[in-house]
Amino acid sequence: MLSALGSQRAQLKAPEAEAESRVPVITETPAADFTRADFDRAWQLDTHVPRPTRVGPETAIVLQRNSPHDFQDRQIYVFVDGEPLGKIRYGHALNHPIEPGEHTVRVFNTLLSQTITIKAAPGEQVRLQCGNGMPPAGWLMMIFLHVTYLRVWISGADA
Repeated sequence: MLSALGSQRAQLKAPEAEAESRVPVITETPAADFTRADFDRAWQLDTHVPRPTRVGPETAIVLQRNSPHDFQDRQIYVFVDGEPLGKIRYGHALNHPIEPGEHTVRVFNTLLSQTITIKAAPGEQVRLQCGNGMPPAGWLMMIFLHVTYLRVWISGADA
């Protein structure tokens, strides 16, 4: 009887052994598609591309969102001359180089927007501040309607 159990176990294990032997074995290593230089170039800046050199300080827009009057909620999307620059959250800042001259900066909180026109001199950093806030009747709207909207604003940093 013991020999019958042993033979049954051997028969049960036999298909597993056959399945293992059917697995293809790869003995060759695959050819490397990327060299070390290709890898470095893909993940780092290209060293052969010439970089512009700055003679003096660059003209830039510095947009901050750190006002104590800010509602501190919802991101604000920023556009410079109609081109999207990015989004800014409370406590952060955006720094974007621009050409000297007149530019329009638009801030948008997905409901309302405001636009400001600036003039930048060569080498000047134009500092702006933006934020979200409740309208003057916002608290009354919250009390009676249980809903309000957030207005967006932009001004000079020293304003």
